[in-house]
Amino acid sequence: MADSVEVGSAPRRPLLVWLIFVFYVLITAFFVASLLLSPARLGADAAVHYSWVDYAESTVLVVLKLSAAILLFRLRRSAAWLFTGILALNVVLTGIDLARRGFPRGPSFLTPVSVAISFCFIGAVCLYSWHLARRGVLR
Repeated sequence: MADSVEVGSAPRRPLLVWLIFVFYVLITAFFVASLLLSPARLGADAAVHYSWVDYAESTVLVVLKLSAAILLFRLRRSAAWLFTGILALNVVLTGIDLARRGFPRGPSFLTPVSVAISFCFIGAVCLYSWHLARRGVLR
């Protein structure tokens, strides 16, 4: 599978672009489902309680990630910039959250391993999107 696009030819979407797009669509669906089953609906004995600020922050990040995935799927160069901005925003917001509260006690998605995996994944997507942009696949 060639990464570069010849002038005048229809662009071919690399398989990895499809996988990234499907991943972010599924993550968005999972996020929407989790909003519908929020800890407030699960009762006072829920392990982790989130404020409206936490939900707003998560919603902004999910919308940005889905937008970047759509741009990447459409083979737009702006996807690389948006993924890079998302990585920076995610690092800043996670740092603020950890400085404010630390890692939560009890069951949670926010563990040192999950944070590292998240940063590595979005970092890899950034590198890949910049690779595609440099090779002329993104326009």
